[in-house]
Amino acid sequence: ILHLPMNLHSVGHVNHSAIYIVFMFALSIVFYFHTNEKKLKNLFLFSTIIAIFGILSTGSRAAIFTSPLIYFLYLLIDKKLNLKNIAIFTSLTVLLLGIFYYFLQDFYLFHKIKLGLWPSHRDVLFKTAIAKWLDGNILFGIGSGNFINIDILKYAPNSPFAHNSHAHNTYTNFLVERGLLALISYLIFCFTLIYHFLKYLKIDIVQVSILIWFVNMTISLANTTFHHENAMLLCLIWALSLNFIENKKNIAL
Repeated sequence: ILHLPMNLHSVGHVNHSAIYIVFMFALSIVFYFHTNEKKLKNLFLFSTIIAIFGILSTGSRAAIFTSPLIYFLYLLIDKKLNLKNIAIFTSLTVLLLGIFYYFLQDFYLFHKIKLGLWPSHRDVLFKTAIAKWLDGNILFGIGSGNFINIDILKYAPNSPFAHNSHAHNTYTNFLVERGLLALISYLIFCFTLIYHFLKYLKIDIVQVSILIWFVNMTISLANTTFHHENAMLLCLIWALSLNFIENKKNIAL
């Protein structure tokens, strides 16, 4: 048995990297199904396999549990939900899980999966964020980046930690740090985007945008997604889609 040390753990920026890889996974599967050129198809298949391997390597439960959802969401959007396509994804996932278990002996990954998606400390952070928001400035929050200064033990005496860098929830993090106005503005931005995207379901880049929108909104319940490199990639792909849609409208006119 080949025993390689797998030292990645689901903490800090590893979670951020996992989310980034899920975005790449979404892009890969869409273009794998949309391209007819053999070399490109093989390239996107390879990148899909690498993305799944990368997601499993991080041990990020949010990324692991979300990946199958976006794959089946894509199959529904593009009307490709059939036994063959289900079998392709299932086979790849089982194969890679087998590699992690038998060859790499990374039992930490399976331990993380068994823990489920929502460990107890997420509840503590959620309640702490809401309580601090109500104690502070409801409209404008306590200031960007100031969650780390919150005394969590004040709101949750039995918490395993006294401080944390963020709320592990995009919505409550917006609420406590930037206030109600910022959260409402963010949600208006997100739902305005999806409103436009759903009108052009057949366009490949729009399908990618819908999938990563779903990833962003879903994982936001368990982590902070819309910041740093992830926000940059999201906005880049969304901007490309909006530009494509606008050009399509102009051509139609």
